[in-house]
Amino acid sequence: MNFGCRISFAGAVLAGPRSGKTESDLPLRVVGGERLIDRQLELLLTLGPAELVIAGQPRQDYGCPGVLVTCQAGPDQGFLGDLAAVFAATTSPHVLVAAVDLPPVSPYLLCEVFEQRSGDRGVVPRTGLGWEPRMAVYPRICAARVLEHLRTGQLDPIQFVESAVAAGELKPHSLDDDDAAVLENWQRERPL
Repeated sequence: MNFGCRISFAGAVLAGPRSGKTESDLPLRVVGGERLIDRQLELLLTLGPAELVIAGQPRQDYGCPGVLVTCQAGPDQGFLGDLAAVFAATTSPHVLVAAVDLPPVSPYLLCEVFEQRSGDRGVVPRTGLGWEPRMAVYPRICAARVLEHLRTGQLDPIQFVESAVAAGELKPHSLDDDDAAVLENWQRERPL
């Protein structure tokens, strides 16, 4: 099934090191008979990205032929380091990200989130627990903000999202109760 989004975008699996944590084997873990990295790549492929990239670990072979692998420029940069690496490696006007450890979500939900973006404005889901920056659409205009946060050592993804929302680069998208419940359960188990 291919949802075929109507504009060109890059699909990115965020699989790099989380700030202060070493989970280098996480993308290759098998859950439900499938590697986490493969699950997320297949999810993104259903939407028909023009570019497909993994923001991953240096020197890691993910065994995904034809998928570009990029890495953070510096150590311990977490989510923002992954996002900066994706922006540097792609040219599409929007980047749809799905963290490697995101819970199983439907392509319909991902497409719903993607369809909320407009022009130069991206979208980030919001649940009762707050923002979900690791399943969001980032416009290329956010690249400068990502680099500024990295330069100043502001690595908190929530601070980044809030500053991008305040600047009009991102807009919130409230999820319905069923979709929010999936992400909220995951957020409780795996805080940013």
